[in-house]
Amino acid sequence: MHATFGQFNLACRAGGSNMKEILSVPIHVVQESFSFWFEFASGNIYLCWTRAEDESGEKAGEIEFYRGVMYRFTNDPHCTGVMIKAYEKVIEIMDSPWVAEFAPQARDRFGEPVLGLRHFMFYADGNGCFEALAKDVRLHLYSE
Repeated sequence: MHATFGQFNLACRAGGSNMKEILSVPIHVVQESFSFWFEFASGNIYLCWTRAEDESGEKAGEIEFYRGVMYRFTNDPHCTGVMIKAYEKVIEIMDSPWVAEFAPQARDRFGEPVLGLRHFMFYADGNGCFEALAKDVRLHLYSE
């Protein structure tokens, strides 16, 4: 049986203990005045952001999903209470149905299996919820 997004939300609501805070993201990053986008490089997924008024497009920071194999985005009006719990932080969803569904077939850019996948979630107010399946996560801040 394949897990669905609805089953994921039910699993999170049923046991709030299956969420674990991994990184704290400074409040000045999580605002509507930032633009967010995904980038891919060297087998990693990056959730990048810049200030919306910054015409240079220079990155203010990024969350690196190390050896990321998959991502998804939920627009803010459709975010659930569970997703909003990832406000100002990256959380890991423990025993994620999404990991259970895709981990057996997950391959890196060279076709090698990616073992030890984890489900990470980050919520940006006014933007939405960003999620990724990856081995690890790191925060990089470039400007205040």
